[in-house]
Amino acid sequence: MCRRVMKALHLPHDMLSTALFARVADGGLGIQIFSTLILALKRVVYKRLAASNDTRVAGLGRKYLNLQGLSQKDLLAAATQLRCEQLYESANGRGLQCTDQFPPTHKWVHDGTLLIPGHAYINAFKMRLGLISQRLWSSKGRLSVPVLCNLGCGHIELLGHIWRMWSKYLWPSAPNVMTMYVLTLLTKLLLKKHLEVRR
Repeated sequence: MCRRVMKALHLPHDMLSTALFARVADGGLGIQIFSTLILALKRVVYKRLAASNDTRVAGLGRKYLNLQGLSQKDLLAAATQLRCEQLYESANGRGLQCTDQFPPTHKWVHDGTLLIPGHAYINAFKMRLGLISQRLWSSKGRLSVPVLCNLGCGHIELLGHIWRMWSKYLWPSAPNVMTMYVLTLLTKLLLKKHLEVRR
């Protein structure tokens, strides 16, 4: 499902799944994990069928409704818990690499992921990608704030975003333009280091 969503939204292939499932208020896209809600949605359908005027349809709806062990509230709570676990497991070791290193202990002892709000996870992997200004980042001569796209969309101007914008507006010449852009960046970088650039 993640690959389909990323393809539909033209997102970079290396984007963390945490950014898909985190709430919008936390900096994510707020996309639900549909597979965890199937049982709850089935129960809603069975309730609607059980209230039907057709006796045969109502009988089938009541029959399937009685087969369901958990109530709709319990199913939604279980789906929410599973979504929460998948969200934090997808971030652990990738978005939060080097931020959750503990000595070997039982998982339930050192796993404090459920105590950390979602925006902390989003900020953690944004910082890992260099998208958040920090003291160390600024002390190395880099910009204190991330550079935003000059097309006015408000996104941070990374190579992946530039590539998507150029492929959207200038698709025939996008590969050549992107190659020249990367070459220009490398040239500036090497000239700063007083190295000779040979094309």
